[in-house]
Amino acid sequence: MALAGAIIYLLEWVGIIGFNTGNVPAAQGAKAADVVAQYTQHGTGVELLAGWLSLVLLGRILFVAGIVMAFASQAQRRCWPILRLGPWP
Repeated sequence: MALAGAIIYLLEWVGIIGFNTGNVPAAQGAKAADVVAQYTQHGTGVELLAGWLSLVLLGRILFVAGIVMAFASQAQRRCWPILRLGPWP
């Protein structure tokens, strides 16, 4: 489970590279209107990246759950019921 989570988590770079349509200004002193204009121009890319990152967040959760299960003793394997993924076999 930790390996699957790590692979899904690393897929976040697919979104970063694929949906990056340019940089949004982060310079100090940028006017609010300039920032809004930049986000408006790159709105679709920002929306797609936000959706993609919400999907790969599940990979982080699976990775942590896998690490917890790997290091927990047999009596303390409570990760499955906590995550509601099903009972431990």
